[in-house]
Amino acid sequence: MESRKTTANGGNYNYSTTIRGLQLFIADLRSSQHSDDHEKRIQSEIVKIKQRFESASKKSSNGRDKLGGYQRKKYIAKLAYIYVTSNTTKLNDILFGLDQMIELLNSDAFSEKFMAYMTLEFLYEHPIVITKVRDQVTYHLIKDLSGKSDNNVALALNFIGVTGKLDEKMAQDENLFTEVFQILRSPTSSIYLKKKASLAFLNLLKSNPGILTDDAQRKELWIQRILSLLDDTQNYRLMLAVLPLVEHIAKHIDPTCCIRLLPQLTQILHNCVIDGTSRSEEFPSEFKFANVPNPWLITKILSLLSILIVSPTEANGASSHLIQTSNMDRETLGKLRRCVTKAIEVGTKPCNDAMERIVLNTILFSLINFASKLDPSQEAISNSVSALCSLLTSAEINIRYLTLDSLVKLCSISGKHAIDTVRYKNLNLIFHLLDNERDSSIVRKVIDLLYTFTDSENLQIIVEKLFDYIQ
Repeated sequence: MESRKTTANGGNYNYSTTIRGLQLFIADLRSSQHSDDHEKRIQSEIVKIKQRFESASKKSSNGRDKLGGYQRKKYIAKLAYIYVTSNTTKLNDILFGLDQMIELLNSDAFSEKFMAYMTLEFLYEHPIVITKVRDQVTYHLIKDLSGKSDNNVALALNFIGVTGKLDEKMAQDENLFTEVFQILRSPTSSIYLKKKASLAFLNLLKSNPGILTDDAQRKELWIQRILSLLDDTQNYRLMLAVLPLVEHIAKHIDPTCCIRLLPQLTQILHNCVIDGTSRSEEFPSEFKFANVPNPWLITKILSLLSILIVSPTEANGASSHLIQTSNMDRETLGKLRRCVTKAIEVGTKPCNDAMERIVLNTILFSLINFASKLDPSQEAISNSVSALCSLLTSAEINIRYLTLDSLVKLCSISGKHAIDTVRYKNLNLIFHLLDNERDSSIVRKVIDLLYTFTDSENLQIIVEKLFDYIQ
């Protein structure tokens, strides 16, 4: 049995994953007819592995390791299998293997180092494991990050990306987070490593905001370097990985540093929503999903823009440095409004492909929820509400739920224009949904929506309909 592993430079790294002892062990467990036999087989294997590890810890007289890398990898793989298949209940029984996992990290063989990092990723959610191996793991992480092997760098970054938010002390190690940042900013790093470094740095930053906030000079320089990674508007792959990091900086560190991105992000959004849907055949196929250009990038950009731009109703409690439509340049504002209009046009067109319909709806919801920040006209609000109401007849429960959720937000934020469009043009549709819906979560959303526009004019009919529903 052969496995093909993608390497950091985009090539393929072949290594044999045939571990016969592991295969036989798994086969024995699967063939056990009774739980007692299953448990006895696990315990006997744990005892055997423990004895082999204890023996290996006593070096031979010539200093050579009694346990080879292949054997160590096989036993660690068995412990990992026991841990996963026992639903983590065997944690205490396999902790004796931690030292041997650290030994595997010393290996130059990719498959052995991979096995060590992978198993430690499983176990790192437990504080007892972190306490026992933190220092050794951090040492090996820094060693691999600063090494010349891109494959080892990728393994270390992947480990940090998975566990960085679980260990605050690891995130406080300046040598570690500096190495991760250097990979992220280095012009010689591959796109593959930059993507992993961005996500790893994000997790370290979540655990330790002081990486940026404790040093004003470093904060300014490092954020500038991070934002510059978005300058290549043709490389959407790297942008997709960097945007969550930028969003975290905007939301939790300093939004003012990210304001300058507004025209750039708007142009990328415009390229995807307007140009990508109008001239779909010209858009690179590798950045499409279900015939839709870059849906993930669209939603991530909108999420970031929602932080940087505040609506008039949000302005009172927001930072004075954030952007309002009143101080936004007309070109940028016009592009954003055209994106909303295009999303409504594309999102409400007939579509037979189920996956494409889901993706289009996701973009539609994201842009309509964002539209309230753009000080939209009465016509734009009415069109948004009408587009959403057209989705209330969808056969998909999730679509109906998300539609109602968006309508509640629009009515709450946009006020009279949105409310009037719902209650004067679509009230019967809302009542029909109330009468025929069987999903309780959607019924609750219907009631939330009715609550947003109930007044003296429609109070009687709404109360009557609610009584009818109860009966």
